[in-house]
Amino acid sequence: MTSSTTHLEFSVIEHKPKTVVVEVKSKRDNLRLGIIKWYGPWRKYWFEPEPETGFEIQCLLEIAGYLEGLMQARKVKRELKKRGLIDGKTTRR
Repeated sequence: MTSSTTHLEFSVIEHKPKTVVVEVKSKRDNLRLGIIKWYGPWRKYWFEPEPETGFEIQCLLEIAGYLEGLMQARKVKRELKKRGLIDGKTTRR
């Protein structure tokens, strides 16, 4: 699954049993800027930038918005599972 914003492209590159790993690329030059993945100790998705990358505020806001969307989707899935409306085994969206 791929989605994009004004400056960035987000592509799911790995489906894990309960989470996904997302590659973040620049739309302008198609360079990999980092990945988004689950960070267990915080129980949240986080952005892990590539070395020597810098970000202006709009890009940071776009990354934060994507992180928020992943967390919201996880919350909805958990609620549907709790209500017995899904089995919770499928992670692909």
